[in-house]
Amino acid sequence: MGGIPNYILLSITMPSIKRIWIKEFSRKFLLCLKKYRIDLIGGDISRGPLSINATTIGYVERKSRMMRSGARNKDLIYVTGNLGDSLVGLKILEKQIFLNNKKDSEYFVNKHIKPKIRLYCMNKIRNFINSAIDISDGVIKDLDKILYFSNCGAKIFLDKIPTSKKMSKIFGKKKSLYYAINGGEDQEICFTIKKKYKEKIEKFFFDTGIKCTNIGKILMNRKIIFVKNKKIINYPWKGYEHFEN
Repeated sequence: MGGIPNYILLSITMPSIKRIWIKEFSRKFLLCLKKYRIDLIGGDISRGPLSINATTIGYVERKSRMMRSGARNKDLIYVTGNLGDSLVGLKILEKQIFLNNKKDSEYFVNKHIKPKIRLYCMNKIRNFINSAIDISDGVIKDLDKILYFSNCGAKIFLDKIPTSKKMSKIFGKKKSLYYAINGGEDQEICFTIKKKYKEKIEKFFFDTGIKCTNIGKILMNRKIIFVKNKKIINYPWKGYEHFEN
């Protein structure tokens, strides 16, 4: 991690020309590029089954890379934002969950289709980060990739896993924790830092108004320990399987 996107190539195939759809898609796509300062430099459009493919090109300075292999013993583990809302949004779109309140449904769906990308805030603190990964397969499943490449383990405080007030109110703590642990496409960031940077990092996120939560710490032994109510428990986790869920 730590790369800066500069350019993008866009290729679209579609069975027929739908001018209104193309106009609206183009408008929102270009707004997104403007937000992240990315230039569209080419691509292709052709007839066929609907398919949209984008290739982003950017750069990263070697000294500024945030790798999965950099976690160290006693590092603190943090995650940005809230977890699990995106999975609820997907289940609403797939008609697996039905909510009576339209605004609640829109909230969760938007969390799935319009995630907040933590690009520039992470790049501002990358010199303090030992390891990092985006959360697209579930926080524990993605954290486990850091643990694998760093050859270490972790202690996770389940009571600290951040969920939105809306999800906790609607689904309760137990179900919300399940969604937070096993949900995909949150697009938040899981990262580790040395303990001495704790106050600096937490102040940075407080000042920027972005939620950031310390959910555990790195251990030397290659295993994941779950703690709830100050007791070690066995918590079954799976993460998100894109070809199964």
